[in-house]
Amino acid sequence: MSTVTNFFAVFLTTQFFLPMLCVMEWGVFVLYAVFDVVMALFAWLLLVETKGVPIEQMHEQFGVHWFWKRYASDNQPNTDSDDTASHLLGNDTVSYSTL
Repeated sequence: MSTVTNFFAVFLTTQFFLPMLCVMEWGVFVLYAVFDVVMALFAWLLLVETKGVPIEQMHEQFGVHWFWKRYASDNQPNTDSDDTASHLLGNDTVSYSTL
């Protein structure tokens, strides 16, 4: 799906660039620069750095962010082997720690 979306975005960009260049002249480059600044601000303000953070600690990363903390749960995910999918499937003998 991401490849199709990328192809579609590139197709739209290439189809509309020359007509926009003829009408807007150098303004098309200003438009693209504004898009770049908006995307950079989005990444800087709203994306959380998760490099090297285990999946079990993601709630902590999002819990301290100024925007995402309203959506992050204060409850830590339950990692007990009693509540795992193997227990729900009725196979209590399988433990993730032994895999």
